[in-house]
Amino acid sequence: MTMKMTKLFSYLLALVFVGLTTISCLDDDSNEPFYTYGFIPATAIDVNLDSIQPVSQTTNVKVTFNLAGSCQEFVEFRRILPAEVNELKVGIFGSQENNVSCTNDIRPTVKTLKFTPTTSGEQTIRVWAGKDPGGADIYISKTITIPAE
Repeated sequence: MTMKMTKLFSYLLALVFVGLTTISCLDDDSNEPFYTYGFIPATAIDVNLDSIQPVSQTTNVKVTFNLAGSCQEFVEFRRILPAEVNELKVGIFGSQENNVSCTNDIRPTVKTLKFTPTTSGEQTIRVWAGKDPGGADIYISKTITIPAE
């Protein structure tokens, strides 16, 4: 009789577990907005030569890109590795809100990349600008000369 009770208890426990996990999955409201994330291609880099700071100080780099519609937003600049010595390689990381109504306008946007090099001399800033037809990454570049302290 004890073996039958143990077996019955095991079946009931498994049935309760399956029931609870199924019910929790059924409570999914697919009308809620959700976000997808990815890189947005850059269209231009601009560095005002008067704003270039010495090594270990921050130089502001203006990066231009297009946001597609009202649901796409800038999140942050993200480093892309590997990078060469004296090279900063970044991508514009953005979000896209889904399951909501959005406009289809193109919004040119300029954000400031804070660049603080650790060595003086020529520095190359490369920003991801999309992919070529073969699938290889494309970058736009700007080389600046960072003065010593």
